[in-house]
Amino acid sequence: MAVHFMGNPAITIIITYAATEDKSDVEKDMFYDDLQRYTHDVPSHNVLILAGDLNARLGSDSHTTNPRTIGKYTYHHSTDDNGNGLANYCEACNMRSTQTRFPQPQSRSWAWLHPNGKSKAQLDHILINGKWLNSIRNVRAYNTVELNSDHRIVSAQLSISVRATKENKNKRIKLHQYPQDAREIEAAASRRTIVPWQLNPITLLTMSVAAALESVALFFTNEQVKAIIYAKLTGHRITQLNQVRPIQINKVTPNHTELKPVQKLPSIY
Repeated sequence: MAVHFMGNPAITIIITYAATEDKSDVEKDMFYDDLQRYTHDVPSHNVLILAGDLNARLGSDSHTTNPRTIGKYTYHHSTDDNGNGLANYCEACNMRSTQTRFPQPQSRSWAWLHPNGKSKAQLDHILINGKWLNSIRNVRAYNTVELNSDHRIVSAQLSISVRATKENKNKRIKLHQYPQDAREIEAAASRRTIVPWQLNPITLLTMSVAAALESVALFFTNEQVKAIIYAKLTGHRITQLNQVRPIQINKVTPNHTELKPVQKLPSIY
């Protein structure tokens, strides 16, 4: 079972129950394979907490083999087969054992009591992804709550600074976020109605430049525009521009600009 809490950061809690030590290796491997796949589906920036009866004994040898994932304060001296599977899962999914990070008396470490009333074990575990390991302040077992069960409550103290979600003050539409559909653009062009979010920025820029040139071309030809720009840059005075056939931008579409000759040319001095 998994629960997701939206926020900044988001929190994902997985509650699970692992196969006991006497189950077949195939069943155990299948459990951890499924658990790894689900863990990898959780976004890496989430606070991921896994808790449950994992039926795994973690010993000091696990800390020697995997010091990054298993702490040195283990309840058991040796690791069983389920414990090896748990340690491998932590290594593969960047998870950390929280109980083994804090020194506790033996009376606050065990979580399961054998039916014989004598043997005790630490089978219930709380894991957290490595990014948020420092958010754990303490982990211990309590026997003050009567559950009518052979398991005790294991509690973890978690401290996270929740950040307020910043409002995006930029209300501008990012045109590149919208896919460009050629059929929609063609249909819009045939209606001579161009919807901005149907066009990519390059198309919009081309249309804007063409629209600006349209107003200029009503009075000047291409050669006349070049002469005006040259005169402005060099400081020369324009007395009369060459008489050349002007052009007029008749229609602007996303794909092409139709140019037609204009018969009448205004004289410019």
